[in-house]
Amino acid sequence: MSVSPTVTVDLSELDAAIKRAEKAGIDMRPAWRTLRSPFRKDQGAHMKAQQGPRGKWPGLAAATREKRMKQLTSNRKNFTRKGKLKKSAKRSVGRVLSRRLLSRAKVKIYRRAMLIRTPGAAAAVHQTGGPVGRGQQVPARTFMWVSDEMARKGAAALADHLRAAWHGRKLAA
Repeated sequence: MSVSPTVTVDLSELDAAIKRAEKAGIDMRPAWRTLRSPFRKDQGAHMKAQQGPRGKWPGLAAATREKRMKQLTSNRKNFTRKGKLKKSAKRSVGRVLSRRLLSRAKVKIYRRAMLIRTPGAAAAVHQTGGPVGRGQQVPARTFMWVSDEMARKGAAALADHLRAAWHGRKLAA
């Protein structure tokens, strides 16, 4: 008489984990929500550094700098008590793009994507370059782009989202 061993394998937990991970892979909104604020900060850093993915932005035209300097010197708030131009005022003369372009940016979160859009013709012309006003050419100053560090943060957030779903937990915000 021979005895044949019987092995029972319960894969119900594995099946449930796969289903949770599949569902989480279809709806990535929790992960995108965690990336909203870091992405805005990343874009702000681009503005502050005044650089795009291909390096520093082209400077302002001489006429634009003169116009800004004239506006600054006409306002007493931009001077110290000793009559010198404040450092913050000097910096604003050379600032190429305004942070208002980023503050107007709208973030829309979908199941499988996060869309960041800055409305307005001014944003579009600075992003891609082109003619403005009376035919002057504005060089491209790419300000909406994803840095390598932000791409790594994004990949980590998406992996955390799927890992949390696999283990049956919610993604911590």
